Amino acid sequence: MSMQGAHGGAREDDERLDTDAEADGTDTDLSEGFEEFAQQQRVRPPRPAGQAVYLDQEEFDALVEEVLDGLPREWSPLLDNMAVVVDEEPGEDDLRTVPPGSTLLGLYRGGAIRTQFLGGGLAGPAMSAPPEIALFQGPLERASGDPGDLRERVRHTLVHEIGHHFGYSEDLLDEDE
Repeated sequence: MSMQGAHGGAREDDERLDTDAEADGTDTDLSEGFEEFAQQQRVRPPRPAGQAVYLDQEEFDALVEEVLDGLPREWSPLLDNMAVVVDEEPGEDDLRTVPPGSTLLGLYRGGAIRTQFLGGGLAGPAMSAPPEIALFQGPLERASGDPGDLRERVRHTLVHEIGHHFGYSEDLLDEDE
């Protein structure tokens, strides 16, 4: 499983921007301006009043890495092709997956591993894109009372979403909680 911060960041094509500027005869170094813009996008707003836990993105990413490192080693071979991404907040499409008014802490995107092994079955063909788990930093922090609680919520959310990867339904996972 690989951790991929999705908090924003420099695009891979900033070298192309330099080349394009050279090709059209301009002296402007667009990648410099783009890098400054990308840095601004990674800055979180100040801590909201009354919110007990509020990490910067690097601290949150490090926490997720620690939690991932603490998962059972037996799971590793089954999670090799899965990415874990961190988003500040769930998007509109993400929120459509839960009842209105629910708090979405994480989301599994992909097909169940047993569906892949069965060659698709009723759920359709095996996935072509690797599965991923999205963790939503803002909701996880707002739901946590202290740093230890945040760590446990991140772990619980990861394990819950990994359960979907293994083919467990929401009802079954909620039953175990």
